[in-house]
Amino acid sequence: MPSTDSITEALQTSTLEYDVVIVGGGMAGSALASSLASRYRVLVLEKAEEALSKDRVGESLPAAALRSLEALGLGKALEQSSHTDYQGVVSIWGHSKPFRKDFFDSLDGTGLHLDRGSLNSAITQIAIDNGVNFFYNVRVKSLESSHTGWSIGVEHPNGLNKFSAEFLVDASGRSHVVARKLGGKHVSEDRAIAIHTVCEQTEALTAMPRSYIGTTMIEAVEHGWWYRAPLPNGKCVLSFHTDSDLPITSIMRKPNHWSNALRSTQLISAGVTLPKAPDLNLTICAANSSFSQQSAGQNWLAIGDAALAFDPLSSQGMFNALTTALLAKQSIIQTLSGAPHATKTYAQKLRDVSDAYRHNLIEFYRTEQRWSESVFWKRRSA
Repeated sequence: MPSTDSITEALQTSTLEYDVVIVGGGMAGSALASSLASRYRVLVLEKAEEALSKDRVGESLPAAALRSLEALGLGKALEQSSHTDYQGVVSIWGHSKPFRKDFFDSLDGTGLHLDRGSLNSAITQIAIDNGVNFFYNVRVKSLESSHTGWSIGVEHPNGLNKFSAEFLVDASGRSHVVARKLGGKHVSEDRAIAIHTVCEQTEALTAMPRSYIGTTMIEAVEHGWWYRAPLPNGKCVLSFHTDSDLPITSIMRKPNHWSNALRSTQLISAGVTLPKAPDLNLTICAANSSFSQQSAGQNWLAIGDAALAFDPLSSQGMFNALTTALLAKQSIIQTLSGAPHATKTYAQKLRDVSDAYRHNLIEFYRTEQRWSESVFWKRRSA
C-alpha cells in the first residue's frame, strides 16, 4: 500500500474544500476517485490503511469487469498486480459429479484470478499519482447538507476537522457509513457468513486433474457450500459458507472441525496443504446479500458493497465494485454539470441490477435439492 503523509501534515498542505469526498478507500472508492481526478478535486477518507491489502474472499475477476477497469482508466493497474487466468468454474452442485463450465467460448472470454490486495494497492497508487488526496485513520463523525453541498466532520488521531464538498460518495462497504448517518436502511436478504483461510496448494498441479487448474471451485454440502480460488502466489483461498445462526457455524469456527470437514469434500480439498489445526488461522466475515433502500439522493450516492452486497456464489464482488464506480462517475459528472435527475437515474440502474441478481441467485440455489431437510437449503428453496 502506498505511503501517505500524516493527517497533520496533509491538513497543513491541502485544502479543506473539495469537489468530491469519497468515504472508503477500497477498490470501488479508489477506482472512482482516480477516474474523477482529471476533472475535480477529490478526497478519499479511509479508516485503516492496512486493511485494504488483506486477503479477501472472492479473488475472481470476471472478464466483463476488465472492460469496466479499462473504462475507468485503470488498465495499467493489472500490469502492477499479480494475476493468473480465470478459465472457468468446476462445481459439484445439484449432482454428485464435478461439472466444468468454461469461459473460453463465452462472449467475454476468460477472466483473472488475482491478489485483490495488490490490485487495491495498484489502483490506490494510480489515484494518488493522478492527484487524489487520501487521508487514513479517520472516522466520519458528522454530515451536514446545504444548498452548496456537504460539510463532513472527521475524527483522526490529532483531533477533529471538517471538509466541504459538492458531492459525497459512500464507498464504505458493508459499514454503510454515509447511508447510516443519513438515516438510510439496508435490507439483509439472508444470514450467510464465510469462514475462510489462505493456504498452500504446492501439490495442486499433480494432485488434481489438469482440467481443474485455473478454475474457481464450488461444492455444495449438507449445511452450506465450499469455495476455492487460486492466488497468483501459489496459495489459494478456501472458504466454507453457511448461515450465522445455524449450529454448524459454532462447530466450523473450530480449526480441527473445519479441517476435517474440508478433507471430506470431494473437490475442494484436492492438492491442498493445510497447517495443523492449532496453526490454522480462520477468518469469519459476512457473506450475505444486502441492499440499500436508498442508494442515491441529492448530491450523494453509494457504490460497491455500500449499495449492493452480493453472495460470493455470484463471483460478482469486484465486478460490482468497478461497475458501480463507472456508473457513479457518469452520474457525478452529470450532477456537477447541472443535470438534476442524474442520481435518480443511477439509483434506478442499481435497482434493476439487484432485481436481476436476486432472480439469478434464487434460481441457482434451487438447483441443489439433495438435502431437502437441511435448514440452510430449505431457506434457499422457499
